[in-house]
Amino acid sequence: MDFAKKHSDKVYVIDNKDFDMSLIDEDLQDYYSQIVSGVVYRLIAESFAYERGHSLDVRRYMWKLEY
Repeated sequence: MDFAKKHSDKVYVIDNKDFDMSLIDEDLQDYYSQIVSGVVYRLIAESFAYERGHSLDVRRYMWKLEY
């Protein structure tokens, strides 16, 4: 989070507790929230890559900035 705040003024937090899991048995919600968050993160990453025309497989800042 520190890296993101240092290099951007557009930081969004996605928290599993914000997902609507009301239709899933309470005992299974933790398990499914991990699956749902993985899908959400992948969709966001793919959207960023598409909108910016830059594949997220290429790390532009790796080894260039201190994290």
